[in-house]
This record gives sequence, structure tokens and C-alpha cells, in this order.
Amino acid sequence: MNCYISNLGKVEFRYIGYQFFKEDTNAYIGSYFCPKIKKDSAVKKAKKFAMNFGEVLSSYGYRGYVNIDVVKARDNKVFALEANIRRGGAAYFYGIMYELYGKDYYNLTHSLCIELKPKNPIKTNYASFLKDFEDIIYTKEKNVGIILVSPDLIPEGMFTMVLIHKNKKKLFKLLEEVKKRTSL
Repeated sequence: MNCYISNLGKVEFRYIGYQFFKEDTNAYIGSYFCPKIKKDSAVKKAKKFAMNFGEVLSSYGYRGYVNIDVVKARDNKVFALEANIRRGGAAYFYGIMYELYGKDYYNLTHSLCIELKPKNPIKTNYASFLKDFEDIIYTKEKNVGIILVSPDLIPEGMFTMVLIHKNKKKLFKLLEEVKKRTSL
């Protein structure tokens, strides 16, 4: 989750997402955001912890971002794993979603920010990627699809993107389509 401490010392909560893991290795590959996240009692606890931690940092004069990784135990207790004085890996996601939907994006979509690195990646470039994925590229008219975040990584076989859909099942079908097309 990410918070921002303004120049005036005010702590602002930015985002929190469920961690998303690669099935065969359990390696973290992204974050999932959905309407139910704000209602999750563990998320509420984590947010309260983050805001309190931000207040402590602010009282010491820190200004800027703080990123905190937490884990939810089976008994719904929340434990902080680490805190970093920087923007988190999903910060680009927040900027994109805020620009598209405003602060209420959690309630409006199901979305994934994800980094895919296939074992046998397709060999392509940005122009070819756009052509090959044209039918599933996000547009405001469709209000669903993928947004490529780091086109400079495509030649290296890495795909960093945001997937957006109004429906959870269709979001994960979209993810399966992306995996198929990237040879994951």
C-alpha cells in the first residue's frame, strides 16, 4: 500500500492492492484491485496502520512517499513485512487509474497491474505489439482492455501492463488471453 506525506505533513492514503502471484512459482507479479477491497476488514486494519505509520514519519519531518508491504494471516490479523521510503511498484497503476476514473476507481473496475516475463517470450517491438494486441488495447469507449506501461521492455520479453474490466471473471479471461499471446 502507498501513502504520501505532503509538504504540510498531511498523510494521504493512495492505494492498496491484493498481491498477485505466478501460479507455478508463487513469485509476486502484480497487484489486483477490486470493489470489495475497501470493505475487507484486513485492508481496513492495514490502511489504519499505514496512516498511523505515516503520521509518525511526518512528526519526524519526513515528506514524500511511503510504501508498506503487509500480509494477512488466516485469522485475519495483519502484519507489516517492510516499509520503504519510496513509491511502490504499483505507483504507475495509481496514476493511470486516477487519471481514467478519479479517486473512486476501486468501486468502478476490476483491474490488475502486472509484469509478465514469459519463459519463451514472443519476439516483438512496440509497433508490432500494438498491432497484435489491437483488439484488446484499452479505449475509453470500450472501458475495458490492456494498457501497456513500459514499452521499452518489450524487446527484452517483458510485458508490464494494466488490465481493466468491469467484471472479475472477464478480467481474468483477458489475462489468459494476454498470457496466450505473450507465450506465457
